[in-house]
Amino acid sequence: MRYFILLFLWLTLTAQSPAEEPVQIGVAEQAYGATKVTTNDKTKLLRKNDAVFLNDIVRTAERAGAEIKLLDESLFHIGPESELTLDEFVYEPERANNKIHAHLAKGALRFVTGRIALTQPNDMKVDFPSGTMGIRGTTVGAEVIGSRASVVLLQSDSRFVDPDHVGHIVLSAMVDGELKETHIRDIGFGSVIEGVGQAPSAAFPVGDDVIDRLMARFEKGRQESARQEAVRDSKTSAENFFGKKYVSVREKVTDEMSYRDRVRMEETKSTAAKPAVQEDEDTLVVTVDGEESEPGAKTHTSLEF
Repeated sequence: MRYFILLFLWLTLTAQSPAEEPVQIGVAEQAYGATKVTTNDKTKLLRKNDAVFLNDIVRTAERAGAEIKLLDESLFHIGPESELTLDEFVYEPERANNKIHAHLAKGALRFVTGRIALTQPNDMKVDFPSGTMGIRGTTVGAEVIGSRASVVLLQSDSRFVDPDHVGHIVLSAMVDGELKETHIRDIGFGSVIEGVGQAPSAAFPVGDDVIDRLMARFEKGRQESARQEAVRDSKTSAENFFGKKYVSVREKVTDEMSYRDRVRMEETKSTAAKPAVQEDEDTLVVTVDGEESEPGAKTHTSLEF
């Protein structure tokens, strides 16, 4: 009897339960360059109009990026070399317990609040390695380098009536078991957490050059996407006009011609660099560029003087 009980327990513990279906919470409005998404431990390239699911991890390479729109119309702009996890999303328009919770492990992020901010502005958070940003109905920029996190208030949301909720950020961190907070209410102001266990700085005006540098990070992905689309469009136009087979052959011929040109150039350089050596019966004569040296003159058999 004991044997059957143990067998039953072993079968129960080792039984493979079917994987849960992922819950869609948004869509990729844009995806630039080498942007990948991991869903249920499966990773793939993220493409424009792809569905985005709860607990997805979005990673971008250099000169890559993405724009993720959630069901409440909140918008995440993810910059190059970034990693964002969509930890929690609850949105039911008829209920009041809606929330957004994400984690920015590294890189740059610009976030525009959606409908959840109108009802639950206190339940919109983005975690960093060293703290948490609470977003109260606004557009914010954030950057994480190592354990250093910096945020800036970019724009307020005019839809709010309650002055306590109109466009501000709360940056917080735990310091020796105590929660430290900085409230940022003015556009163009920001705060910084220098590392784990450190309090956020007081709000300060962020220079235009710093904001421009942050915004430029998002433009890298757009520029790369535009370049790639231009290349694809050019190739597609050629394929439509000449035919796909012709284009592929043309590319191959061009590559071969380029290779032959490089070889020919190297051969020309090699020939020009070698002096012609001519031996007479009594005198060694060295010819360089067609000119013979005088008999008995000092000569060199190499061009390296």
